[in-house]
Amino acid sequence: GVKNLPDNPVLKARLASALQDAGRPHQAANVLREAMARHPNHPQLHSALGQVLDDLGEKPIGLRHLFHSVLLSLDNTSLYLPLAEGLA
Repeated sequence: GVKNLPDNPVLKARLASALQDAGRPHQAANVLREAMARHPNHPQLHSALGQVLDDLGEKPIGLRHLFHSVLLSLDNTSLYLPLAEGLA
């Protein structure tokens, strides 16, 4: 099950993306929050959670996570697009 996945933040972000694509955004948010409890400064987790929260209608909190993801990894330009989409 999900609990048996390795404690790898990239895998958790991908799992959350798959859950979101499957129409399970609340479960995606839970996976990301649990991963962030162990990896609070992982930019991909913040970006993924920001996108999920935005989709759930929690735009202000989602934007905060999207901004934080960019600040944590300014050289990772792949994090800029979700932020731009969140601001649109």
